[in-house]
Amino acid sequence: MSGSPESLGPIFFALSDPLRRRVLEAAIAHDGATVTQLCELFPVSRFAVMRHLNTLEETGLIRREVKGRERRVYSTGFKFEEAIAAWARQMRERSVCDE
Repeated sequence: MSGSPESLGPIFFALSDPLRRRVLEAAIAHDGATVTQLCELFPVSRFAVMRHLNTLEETGLIRREVKGRERRVYSTGFKFEEAIAAWARQMRERSVCDE
């Protein structure tokens, strides 16, 4: 995910769920943690956490690697501030042109 204004729809969707945001925050705070370690942080099923991890990976906010028998979760370093700023600039430009 490039972080361009056009690519933000899936990002906004991924961040719209409060639990998914918490899973992302945990993945960033515990960069390189195993999926099992992340699952232990939440009072929901492993399936629920895995579903959120899948969405986060599909949108490019995290990546998972298999190392031996473990699946580790890493932040992709997505630049939220830059992407939101680009989107805001685009919205300003559109509103000026639409007037």
